[in-house]
Amino acid sequence: MIFSFYLSRKSSGSECQIYFSFTSCSSQKANHNIRLPLFISRGDWDDEKQRPLNIYGKKYKKLNHILNLIKIKAAELIEEKPEVSTKTASAILRKICLEETPQFAEGTFLTLMNDYLELKKNSVCLSTYRRYQVFARLMEKFEGFLCKCMYTEEIDNHFIKQFYEFGRKEQYTESTIQRSAEFIKTILNFAELKGIRTHVRQITIPKSKVQRKVMTLDEKEINKIRQSRVPKKLQQAKDWLVISCYTGQRISDFMKFSNTQLTNIDGKKCISFVQQKTGKEKCASASSDCPQNHGPLRKYLSATSGSIYL
Repeated sequence: MIFSFYLSRKSSGSECQIYFSFTSCSSQKANHNIRLPLFISRGDWDDEKQRPLNIYGKKYKKLNHILNLIKIKAAELIEEKPEVSTKTASAILRKICLEETPQFAEGTFLTLMNDYLELKKNSVCLSTYRRYQVFARLMEKFEGFLCKCMYTEEIDNHFIKQFYEFGRKEQYTESTIQRSAEFIKTILNFAELKGIRTHVRQITIPKSKVQRKVMTLDEKEINKIRQSRVPKKLQQAKDWLVISCYTGQRISDFMKFSNTQLTNIDGKKCISFVQQKTGKEKCASASSDCPQNHGPLRKYLSATSGSIYL
């Protein structure tokens, strides 16, 4: 099977229509060209990979998912009916494009993964749930790469090997690929609890050693950053960099710092908050003898009585 997406030569305003072409290996002469009800600007299209340039941005994430579903469905059509007509294929594939929420095929591994996400939605913290969603989206992209829906019984060591190759080709970090593979095993264990037989006990996840480079800044370097002159549009970014250096907190936490979190501990002014990711209560100094209070943190705390926004 040969699949390809391409843009129309003529554009409708600032966007071009997407076409889908596929050919069955058993019938090289039967080349199907289908005009899809999908549009994208030429500058946002990757001709080499035949998909949006940015498949992770909100604007084209769904579009890329639809393109993957089209490849999977086209492969199924050819397998079921090698001599399928262009008219029939067009009607089926165009229907996928018009679905508000593309559905997973019943009994597939992604359906099982989605069931697990729904089960855990209210029992895990938001950051963990979002990480699960990242793993699920990666699995969707992998199915698009394979041009087939994966079923639970097909998840084995060969699948894991292919998954790693795909992840590296897409330039995911080794840690992301490994965590995703571990999550796949988690879903298989979930399937076992539901009475579904799997190959989970035979699957081994490759252990990879990643050398981590840690960059540190000393007081002299931080002061150099504080005293540096930057364009106005970068001033807030510089301020928040300095704040993060002194507080050592995640962006999800220090972006919510406000005057309402100020408290006195042993005569010193501090900012007390609960970390979004861990749920742990933390405290950072905001006293007058603390360097950060002379600069960015004091400026933003004094500028608002509510939450701090950029």
